[in-house]
Amino acid sequence: MIVGVTDAAENISFKAMLERVHAVSDIVRRDPDVASVSASVGAGTVNATINTARLYIVLKPHDERANAEKIIERLRDATRDVEGVSFFMQAAQDLQIDARVSRTQFQYILQDADAAELAEWTPKLVQKLGQLPQLTDVASDQQVNGLQLNVDVDREKASRLNVLTQAIDDTLYDAFGQRQVSIIFTQLNQFRVILEVEPQLS
Repeated sequence: MIVGVTDAAENISFKAMLERVHAVSDIVRRDPDVASVSASVGAGTVNATINTARLYIVLKPHDERANAEKIIERLRDATRDVEGVSFFMQAAQDLQIDARVSRTQFQYILQDADAAELAEWTPKLVQKLGQLPQLTDVASDQQVNGLQLNVDVDREKASRLNVLTQAIDDTLYDAFGQRQVSIIFTQLNQFRVILEVEPQLS
C-alpha cells in the first residue's frame, strides 16, 4: 500500500479541498497498478489542518504490478499538474518506529526556542534539501500562515446576560472548529458529520 498526503498551499474551504482531492484520486485510480483509493479529508487525528488530506492507495498483488517506488514515480508525474496542491507519497511500512504522522518516509526535526527564527530558517533548509539529487518530495509541516484572531470577551456583560464563558467557547468551536456531531454508517464506509458555519458567514 502507498500512503499519500495532499496539501493545499493556501487556506481553503473544505469543499474546495474536497474537489482537489477528488481530482488527485481520479488520476491515481486510473493507474493500471492501483486496485483502490480511499481518502480522509479535513482536520482530525490524521490531518493537521483542513487543507490537508490523506490518501490510502491499495496496489494490486505484487506479482501483477511494478515495484512500489516505480508506481510512486509514475503517480508523481501524473499528479504534478493538479492545480493548487502538492502530493507526497510513501510506501507503507510494516514496522513504524515513530508514532508521528508525516508527509514523507524520513523526518528531520528542526527546533528553536525563537519562533521567528525557526520560521526564517525552515524554508531555507527545505529549499537546500530539495536541491539535492538524492532527495525527492522534500516538505515541511510548519504552518506559519495560519489564520489567527484574538477575541476579547466582556465577561461582566456576559455575566449580566447569564452567558457562561464555556458557552462562548463552545459556540466559537462549533462555528470554526471540527465539531463531530454524528457518524453515518454504510455497508462499506463510515462518514463523520462535522458541524460548521456557512462559508459566506465565516
